[in-house]
Amino acid sequence: MTEKIKTVLIVTISFVVACFLLAGLNAITAPIVSAAASSQEQADYIGVASGNSLGLKEAVEGVASVNYRLEMKDVNGKHVGWVLDLTGSGFGGPMRIVASYDLSGAIIAGTILENTETPGIGTRSQEPGYFDMFTGTGGQVPVPVSAARLSAGHVQTMSGATITFTGIARALAAGSDYIKSLGGTR
Repeated sequence: MTEKIKTVLIVTISFVVACFLLAGLNAITAPIVSAAASSQEQADYIGVASGNSLGLKEAVEGVASVNYRLEMKDVNGKHVGWVLDLTGSGFGGPMRIVASYDLSGAIIAGTILENTETPGIGTRSQEPGYFDMFTGTGGQVPVPVSAARLSAGHVQTMSGATITFTGIARALAAGSDYIKSLGGTR
């Protein structure tokens, strides 16, 4: 009986020590991981800005799918559009998308910030060129929210990941509608 108690105590103490070590490791690495994620997010914002400078990140309240906005200015300081941080709904859950828009609401560029999509299928949205099917839409041309509005090549791109495509498209369309509601102003 005492041998069993001794074994249980050793295992319990080992477990407690491991928990404290992991908590300490997390306390050390959490700020580093957070800084890296923030740095990547900023790089993604800059990446879709197409060479334009960005203003401060402003929260957007009460608009479905739109989380934040950043004003885009050209080299002369003229307001030329917006970068939006959006949320779409994919097969694996919420997706964070960042996209740039001109003042008419037309999409300039986009990328995925975060997703939990199925590797190899839903993650096609992270491949270079995926957002090309949306470029130029949203202003005068509606954002394609179904395969029927896509060219044959773009249908192949979204094939097998229809829910991911639809989630991205709807978020981008909501972003375009938001930009249009601003009326081309700040």
